[in-house]
Amino acid sequence: MSRAAAFNYARGNFLIEIAPPYPLYQELYAAGMHIATRTLNNAQNGTDTYFHHADWLGTERARTDWAGNLCEAVASLAFGDGQNFSSTCAEGDVSPMHFTGKERDIESGLDNFGARYDSSSFGRFTSPDSTAYAGPINPQSWNLYAYARNNPLLYVDPTGHTVSLANCKDKDKCLQVLIKAALLPKGVTAKVDKSGNLVLTGDLSKIKGGNALRLLQLVQSDKTANFWIGDKAPGLNTDTQSVAGGLSGTTDQGYKQNFSVVQADPSTVNSGDLTGIFVSPDGTITTGTIPGASIDEAAAHELLGHVWADLLGGEKSGTAGNMREALIAEDRVRNTDPSRGLKIYHQDSGQLVRASDLPRITNPGKQP
Repeated sequence: MSRAAAFNYARGNFLIEIAPPYPLYQELYAAGMHIATRTLNNAQNGTDTYFHHADWLGTERARTDWAGNLCEAVASLAFGDGQNFSSTCAEGDVSPMHFTGKERDIESGLDNFGARYDSSSFGRFTSPDSTAYAGPINPQSWNLYAYARNNPLLYVDPTGHTVSLANCKDKDKCLQVLIKAALLPKGVTAKVDKSGNLVLTGDLSKIKGGNALRLLQLVQSDKTANFWIGDKAPGLNTDTQSVAGGLSGTTDQGYKQNFSVVQADPSTVNSGDLTGIFVSPDGTITTGTIPGASIDEAAAHELLGHVWADLLGGEKSGTAGNMREALIAEDRVRNTDPSRGLKIYHQDSGQLVRASDLPRITNPGKQP
């Protein structure tokens, strides 16, 4: 039986659990990342805090005590098997949160990923995924027991179906970007849970349409869409490819995951024709050169445009309809500052946004 199954309750950024043979303790999280464990029954001074140091996947590699002294080193194979502890911590291994930050059951040796348990020794889940995730283009998806499409050094498997920020180095920055891209109404906000997944909170009935509805639909759908800030993205025939401003992809295109990635400053990349339009308060339309996309506009374009349109909007990637939806999502963010103008071209594909689309941009109403 896992410790979490024995007794637990959540409070803020702390998850407090009690179960033998571990002491009373607190797992501490910040911006969805597991950062430390605090034990509460140390015989010497009542408490001790141990800080966790993880790799790019969230797997613990070292542990230090409150004074900064290294007291544990952890070696792990690609799928989490063969974890080798070298511990001099006063209380031994105080936390089972190791492989990608997931809890390892002390009796079965399985890692708890929420919906399923994973066996690191076999590099497979112990129960199958939904057949909805098997795509004919990608043979790696045919094995419904596979972990992270058999590429555990690049990807992690999020818990459930959601918008995941697990690949984002600065989850708080990614969170703020998506909040601004979605134009969430007053009374609705977002947070990142301890697994790196996006959670919308507040009065969700206030979400009527526009980018906010698109984000809500992605969060509540049976699809997983990953978002991060960086200059590298998954490749089709290579492990990675460079990002110029922003890039997105879906499993329909043959990628191993649905993803959107934007650079920290996309405006420095001239992505196609920047001829746009400016709409004055009286409705007069003039043509001019618009600035390159900001990070919030790029995030709306990629995740709430391309990925949403492919997964939920009925417009597959590469089609004119998909590109138009990406421009509409971006222009909704641009419209909050009329001086930035509205984008009407998708790179060099010709004009896709027309006068008939302006009501969806300036007053999205109930249309997603």
